[in-house]
Parts: sequence; C-alpha cells; structure tokens
Amino acid sequence: WNVDGKGLFIAQAILAQASSLDQQRALYAQCCCSHWLVSAMATAARLPSNEDLTAEVSKVLRGSDLEETSLKEVRAELERRFGLKPGGLDARKDLCKQLVAAEIAKIQEEQAAQEEEGAGQAAKESEANTKSSRVSTGGQKRARESEEGDGKKEKKVSNRAAEQAVCMTKADFMRSAKSFKIEIGDRQLTAPPKEFSTGSCGFFSSGKVTMNVGSVPLTVQCSLNCTVIGSKQWK
Repeated sequence: WNVDGKGLFIAQAILAQASSLDQQRALYAQCCCSHWLVSAMATAARLPSNEDLTAEVSKVLRGSDLEETSLKEVRAELERRFGLKPGGLDARKDLCKQLVAAEIAKIQEEQAAQEEEGAGQAAKESEANTKSSRVSTGGQKRARESEEGDGKKEKKVSNRAAEQAVCMTKADFMRSAKSFKIEIGDRQLTAPPKEFSTGSCGFFSSGKVTMNVGSVPLTVQCSLNCTVIGSKQWK
C-alpha cells in the first residue's frame, strides 16, 4: 500500500470494523494498521523529490545509449540509486516518463547545436583554405576566374549561417513559423515551432509509432529535431 487516499480509506475501514470485535482482536487490528501507517509513511519520506529525480535522470541518460535504454530500465536504475525496492517508483511512472522525455529532448538539442557549430567551423576552415590556395597558385586568367567562381559558390554556402543569423528575431520566428506534419510508420506527428534550451530555434516533435519489420510490428520511440542554421544568434 502507498500513503494515498485509497490506502488510508482501507486503514480507516479496518479500524472501524475492529471496534465490533472482541478486545484482543481489536487490539491486534489496531496494531497492524499502526504498523502499516508508520512503515508507509517512512517509505514516502524516503521518496526523492522532483528536483532530485530530475538531476538523477540527467545523470542516468547522459551515461547511457539512448537508442538501447528503455523507460523501464531508467526507472529501475533510479530506484537502485535512491535505495528503493523494485517498483518503488511505480506510483511516479508518469513523472519519470515526463522527465526522461524532457531530458532526451535537451540532449538532442545540445547535439544539434554542436553539429551546427561544427559545420560552421568547418565551413570557415574550408573558406580559409580556398583563399590560401588561390593566392599561392598561379596560372592563366581563365584558371583564376574559375577558382574565384568556385570560391564565391563555396563562400555562399559557408555564409549560410551568417546570412540567416540576421534575417529575423526569435520572436519573428515563433510568431510566423507554422507547424508541419510528418508521417512515420502508422502515425502522423505534428512538429510545432520551438525555441530550444540551447538558444536555437526550429521544430520539434516526439512520439511512439508502430513500424512493421518483416511481419513483426515494432513500437519505436521517435524524436524529430529540426534546428534552423544560424538561429542561435537571433535576438
């Protein structure tokens, strides 16, 4: 039993019936209920706070393979870390599910931001190498014009982040961007505009879908993260 309305109702009902029993049985029933109440309240006192759960969920997920780790495994690991018996967090399944989904989304946002920064750095290095090559390489006018043309194209691609960094504000994006739908497996997910915790903007959606692999239907946890290049610089 948990210390909840149902458990207390049962305890009260037992105590009420105990009054109709003989003195020895009534005393025994009262002792049992008192023992249960003390034990249940001690268990409830040991349950972690929402803040503790949030912090520990982050530690568990950041040290795990997200593609191979199930919600049940995360909850079991949390129970172990907090010194609870198996099933000790069953009453907080929904909260654990919300915390896990939020942390996975946060991790994916950070990964997307890192990839965006990495792509921008690679583009800058490529542009620098192109300029260096153009200066050190001689040749005929046609060759130089060809190199300059290629350099302009590459510069145009590499400057995409810089161009988009000033094209609008975060408020403009959130006001004007429209949700879009994407069909995955047997479901259609909706991806609304979102301002990520990393500071970038884009679109995000997550959900469970069923996909048939051969003749076997498999449930898959999907997360769609579309980050606008350069949006981290928006005001």
